[in-house]
Amino acid sequence: MNKEFISEKYREYRVLVIGIAASILLTGVYFIRTGSANDLKAEYDELTAEVDLLTKNAKNGGELVGNLEKVKQYTELMNGRFISQNLADIHDVFYTLERESGVSLEGFQRPEMHSEPIKPTANEVEYQPLSMAVTISGTFKNVLKFIHSLENSPLLFRYSALMVSARPRTPEIDAVSLTLNLELLSFNEQ
Repeated sequence: MNKEFISEKYREYRVLVIGIAASILLTGVYFIRTGSANDLKAEYDELTAEVDLLTKNAKNGGELVGNLEKVKQYTELMNGRFISQNLADIHDVFYTLERESGVSLEGFQRPEMHSEPIKPTANEVEYQPLSMAVTISGTFKNVLKFIHSLENSPLLFRYSALMVSARPRTPEIDAVSLTLNLELLSFNEQ
């Protein structure tokens, strides 16, 4: 096997030799560039998970307006239940005050007054004002006793309006009627 024999065989099988060399070269490049099959599978799985996440995000983004509306409805429902529970507790306190002070509780109303929540500072709790109008009647002394008892009750509140009027057609000479517009402060659990 000398040099001339090899060059003659090369000329005779030139396409085959170039094809074999090219395939060896390309196979080497392929394995160097792609790495191992496990790495490729892991990269494929990662990209598939990303595509799934993007698809879900696109779907959720399309439903966002409807979902926000549902959240608002559920929040209003929960706030309504929260207020109802607080109102039941508040009514109990007022009935106890009525019995202890000797006045007549003529009515509870929840006027539509819009108050912003009292924002906490530092570690304090946020309060949500619940508007309520309470009307009582009785002797002046009993009405004062009711107010004093209310101020010492477990309720947290602030007065927004107060109206006192005489009750001329009652057997007691000093009978008065008192209407209190209160903002009862309940804990806001949001």
